[in-house]
Amino acid sequence: MDPSFKFSHSRQAMQNALADGNLSIGHRERRYRRVKKPSWMRFQKDPVLQQQLDQHEYLLENGQIAWCAVIQANELLFSDGPHDHPAAFIYGTDKRILEDPEILTDAAEGLFEIKGRVTTPEVQHFADRLADETTSDLKLPVPTELTNGIQCFYTTMIVFRKHILYGRLDGRILPILTAPHATDAVTILPERYWDIEFINNVW
Repeated sequence: MDPSFKFSHSRQAMQNALADGNLSIGHRERRYRRVKKPSWMRFQKDPVLQQQLDQHEYLLENGQIAWCAVIQANELLFSDGPHDHPAAFIYGTDKRILEDPEILTDAAEGLFEIKGRVTTPEVQHFADRLADETTSDLKLPVPTELTNGIQCFYTTMIVFRKHILYGRLDGRILPILTAPHATDAVTILPERYWDIEFINNVW
């Protein structure tokens, strides 16, 4: 990573790019931003993931950019493929996270390591949730013992392949859109608005 790279500068560049996109949105842009319900959701009702779908456009128009890190994901997302799938993430809006999201990657690794294990009462809930890969959650507070005392949240999101670089999960840190005063749902910032410095240094 280039020592001059700063997550805070990259985040602001993405926020500016999204704002510009919202001001000059056209038909092609709307088609790119629009997301569809995955076919498997027709048979597997999931109110958490449905909320993400319902709030996706609102988040694009009103959301603030934050960072998230992958905890675990459908293994198909790590290779090329035609379908969108869910994944579990940790994210935070604390200033320290916005400036240094590597805190999230450390916490994500810690959460994955306790998957299905017997651990402390404060962490056991997450160990059980991660082991049950059919359960989705929105904005669950993560025990701060795993995040250097910083408040972070666990969430489940659909990863829309057309909105991530290369259409697969190659990177551990991604930019997301949050609107905590309006919704608990979050969604990945479409890669059209990603900062080139972030792509070169992180992804």
